[in-house]
Order: sequence, then C-alpha cells, then structure tokens
Amino acid sequence: MRHLRRRGRQSIKLAITLAIALVVVGVGARLTVALVGAAELGVQEKLDQLARLTGDERQRLLEAEATKEGKVVMYASDHPDLVRAWNAEFKKRYPQVDAEFIRMTTRDMVQRAVNESRAGRPVTDLLHPPAAELAVIQRLGLIARYESPEAADFGPDLRDPQGWWTVFWLSPEVIGFNHSLAKRADVPTTLEGRASPSLKGKIGRGPNGAAWVAGVLKVRGETEGMELIRRIAAVEPRVYESNTAMGNALASGQVAIAFDMVAAVLGPLKARGAPVDYVVPDPLFVLPAYQVIMKDAPHPFAAALAYDWILSKPGQALYKGLDQMGPRKDTDYPYLDVLRSARTMVNLSSTLLADSARHQKTFEDLFIRK
Repeated sequence: MRHLRRRGRQSIKLAITLAIALVVVGVGARLTVALVGAAELGVQEKLDQLARLTGDERQRLLEAEATKEGKVVMYASDHPDLVRAWNAEFKKRYPQVDAEFIRMTTRDMVQRAVNESRAGRPVTDLLHPPAAELAVIQRLGLIARYESPEAADFGPDLRDPQGWWTVFWLSPEVIGFNHSLAKRADVPTTLEGRASPSLKGKIGRGPNGAAWVAGVLKVRGETEGMELIRRIAAVEPRVYESNTAMGNALASGQVAIAFDMVAAVLGPLKARGAPVDYVVPDPLFVLPAYQVIMKDAPHPFAAALAYDWILSKPGQALYKGLDQMGPRKDTDYPYLDVLRSARTMVNLSSTLLADSARHQKTFEDLFIRK
C-alpha cells in the first residue's frame, strides 16, 4: 500500500511538473508568436505603432527602431544645395542612420520609384513629388499613411487629414523682370495684362505648364479661362525648360519679363548683381511640393525619422540661406512678403492637378506645338 501511495504521489508530482511545463511552453510559444508577429509587421503597421504613442515614448521607439534599420533613402528633385544640406545636417543629428538623399529630375524620381516598387525591389523610403506627380502615385496606391507630429498645426492645404502627404516646401510664382529693359510700372500683374500684343517677343514663361493652366481655369472658369490662355499663347512667350534657364535668360536680357517663375531663382541672381526684380501677380499661384512615405519602404522607421526632421524647425531653418520657403508658422522664410501682399492666392495642389494630363496637353498644344 505504501508503495502504491508512493507511486501515486510520484504520479501527482509528475502530472504537476508536466502541467507547469505545458504552461511554460504555452506562454513561451505565445511570446514567440508575438515577437515574430512584431518582426513581421508591414510598413503601415509599423507606422501605425508610432501613431498610438506620443511625446518622449514615441520618439524613443522611433529612434531605437530607426537605429536598428540603420539606413534611409530619399528620392527628391529639390534644389541641389538643399538636398546636400539635408544630407549633411541629418547625418550630424542622427549619425547612426546612413542617410542617402538622392537628387534627380522629377520624371526620373517618379519613374524610378514606381518601377522599383512594381518589380518588388523597392529602394526609396521617402519621395518628394510635386502636385501632379503626387496625384499619379496616389492613384497607383504607392503611399503609406503617416501623420508627423511636426505638422500638427499645419492647415488643411499643407497636410492631408488622412496622413497621405505633408507639404514640406512652397514656392510663390512671381513675375520677374529685367529692370534695364522694363519699368516696374509696365510689368503686367494680371492674367489679362499678359495677353497684351505689346509683349510679343519680350516675355518668357516657366516649365510648369499643367499647373499654370489648372490655376487659370480655377480662377476664371473653363470657358473664360481657355479663351484667356489662348490669348496669352498668341503673344508667343518663350518657354524655358527650367526656372534656372529662364532666370539666366532674364538676367542676360533675352527676355524683359518672365511669368510663372519660382521666386527663389531671382534671389541669387540679384545677389550677384543681375538687373532683375519681381512683382507679385494677381492671382498669385503657389506651388507646393509634398513629402510621402512609400508603402513598401525598406526602412519605415528611419523614413519617419527623416520625415519628421525635414519638417522640424532645424530642418526648415536650412531654407533661409538657400532662398527657399516652407510651411512652418514659427520659421522665418524668404519671400513671406510675397504671400502677405497677395490679393488672391491659388494653391496649385494635387487635387487641382488631378487631371494634369489634360492640362499638360492644353499647354503643349498652345505654347509648344503651336
């Protein structure tokens, strides 16, 4: 009997031991599954993790995970000096993250990002598309949602309410003139003034044709706007392939007046003594550029870190010395006087440019293939 009781006690001990072992194994298995699940989160799920945190807790997680990823890639068509400054200053702030901010043309930037994504070999984490190109990549479903705390007080024109994009750069489109060839009082500030036959052979315009056409149609309506665009085209403005080329043409006297011109081009020319200045048109078209995280970003946490930093006060402080303008309310940008003096402003947004192919065809038919 004692033998049976001893065996019974041994069986109970064995059962308890096995039960404990099973519980431990079960807990371990659940922990393993949880850890594996976290490691296998997709880009959007990782960004959503950040959205559930705030303040220092959020920043600690962001920096820790970005450090693990160790790299961030951005394709951009921004001013080359600005891209170089971002590269240098971001690396100083976050030396543990290898930043590759790569500048290329807008067309190459978008084509490369789209082709790499479609091939299943994504390289870039961040993209800086202008409005028309943003509309294209949104339609293709290539963007992840991300709401940066740095953009918390941005207005609805500067950040998407669902987190698809944030404006990081702005440019008022001014009318430049060579004051050796044209008096300020004679520079046409209205759309109708740019249709004057007296300007034939004296005027140039920038390359952002689709955006400009969309802006004119917004403020004048389809019928009146198209008639006005045709009248301006009849003056035969010289169309330059870039704002830099147009600025050089203006400074050298090839044209007396240039419209639809990025204001930031004129500052360096004036600083070098070129006889150029600008007037504020009515309406004033404002061209934004957007920052997005790709839905298949190889380094989503590092992408979010760079995204926040570019929008932050230190990131935006780089703009002033480079004649660039951004969206922050607490930063002193060049050309704020242009915005303040504008009577009417039109944001050349991605929504306005949703039909950019039609607007570009209108521009090319009337101004290039005339």
